[in-house]
Amino acid sequence: MILKALLKNFIYVLKHKFYVLRECYKAGITWLGIIHDWDKFMPLLMYSYAIYYYTDQQKDDKLMDEIFKLHYQCSPHHWELWNGDEMPIEYVKEMGCDLNAMGYSYPGALSGIDYYKLHKDEFVLHPKSRKILEDYLGYVL
Repeated sequence: MILKALLKNFIYVLKHKFYVLRECYKAGITWLGIIHDWDKFMPLLMYSYAIYYYTDQQKDDKLMDEIFKLHYQCSPHHWELWNGDEMPIEYVKEMGCDLNAMGYSYPGALSGIDYYKLHKDEFVLHPKSRKILEDYLGYVL
């Protein structure tokens, strides 16, 4: 059971990284695409994500909140790390690439722009970072 969940998570992460790399290449930030979400291969994160998303075990939301925080600390393309401070442009672009890649990574997922439209009020971004992200995604009011 757990081995199957680990394999499913591993395949998902590889697939997602492929789409992020493709988006990052188009955005001129190939290196960030290569190292994107590297921390998800750490045993703690790989195991935690596998258990949470790919098993029927009871979900421990408190534990996953801590796992997500750990991921954000290792991943400067997440707005949660910056607490509303201005983000370097390359990380804002990587965030846009990540959002776009989500739409390709699993069936039924929203496109990057649609996900952003639905959740934009949750994104605590510096105004300059928000403008860069929206320009990158092609967001129009």
